[in-house]
Amino acid sequence: MVSGRFRRFCHDHYFDARDGGTQMRDEMEFEAPLWPVGRVVEWVVLARHMRSLLERRNRRIRETAESGDWKRYVAS
Repeated sequence: MVSGRFRRFCHDHYFDARDGGTQMRDEMEFEAPLWPVGRVVEWVVLARHMRSLLERRNRRIRETAESGDWKRYVAS
């Protein structure tokens, strides 16, 4: 992360061929600003929120990829 609200933010995707398909794995690391208050916010609120955000996002990506809607997003 170059700039933004987090003190540190790194989000990577990893793709593996599995059973005739593709499995995507997300790895995300972050630190909230204003340490030590930010650390408490990370534990209490932010970690759960970020996990939920990724799960919803990944569910939408999967639905789009498996339905054929992905063609709308690819330039021909």
